Amino acid sequence: MSKGKERWGVLKNAIVEKRIGDGCESQSTRNSFCFNLFTRKKCNCLEKACVKSRKEENDCRWFAYVCNSMLSVKDIWINHPNPKTNLKEITSFNNTGNVCIWPSEEIMAYYCMSNLDLFCGKSVIELGGGSSSLAAMCIAFNSPSTRVLITDGNGKCVNMLNDAIHTNQMNVSNGTNKAQVSATDLRWDMPATYSQYTETFDFALCADCLFFDEFRSFLVDTIYSVLKVGGTAFIFAPQRGNTFHNFAELCKLKFTDVVQIEQYNHHIYKQHLEYLIKNKSYKSDVHFPILLKLTKHF
Repeated sequence: MSKGKERWGVLKNAIVEKRIGDGCESQSTRNSFCFNLFTRKKCNCLEKACVKSRKEENDCRWFAYVCNSMLSVKDIWINHPNPKTNLKEITSFNNTGNVCIWPSEEIMAYYCMSNLDLFCGKSVIELGGGSSSLAAMCIAFNSPSTRVLITDGNGKCVNMLNDAIHTNQMNVSNGTNKAQVSATDLRWDMPATYSQYTETFDFALCADCLFFDEFRSFLVDTIYSVLKVGGTAFIFAPQRGNTFHNFAELCKLKFTDVVQIEQYNHHIYKQHLEYLIKNKSYKSDVHFPILLKLTKHF
């Protein structure tokens, strides 16, 4: 079975009303190997994070993502998608972001928190962040001086992101020092949805969005368009066959500075090496995200 089919199998589980795993216990290949960078704390339904519209306590899908290794990092509340879905949702534009928080997104969030000073006073856009956009949310609520725009091409994702922004503004932001963050629809294949952001951002973020062949060139064009001259993009994704390589080659047609980095964080790379030694099922090609750093010089 191809990796693409395996990934879409996660969505199939939702259609037949099986629960989608929220963490390492999932049967899908997405989380066969967790790096355990964040732990989840379920809402106790007494905190403000709880949605008022739930019918029963078990309906609450809010979780706080806690970065235990960096105590100064604020918890981020995420509303997990309902593990059941319908045909309308499954056939909507790129529904993968409504399934779960993919490992590359979690690793990107951890990387951004490890390098938070980079983003202070800057502008950041996350592309294709799904319903959690954990990296952009972490930046927004841990660096109030940073202007953050979170984007996805799926309307349900954007609605959930706006709910999460509202919830975190209540729970995380301190007084008048609120995060400068918003969410909007943006499709890479529709330049009209991002033309107003031409050369607007200092940083662009994207996690594990390279697996659709037909959208790679559109993603490159979008990143190049929204970055300021001198701006930087951080792309995290596994090699996954030739998908990473093919994307990097497309980037070289527009960006003069394209750097592939494997040892971008000591803690993560150490775990990666341990998995290679201790677990025969662990495959770098599928499970270990590489960092692709792009810089726009002109």
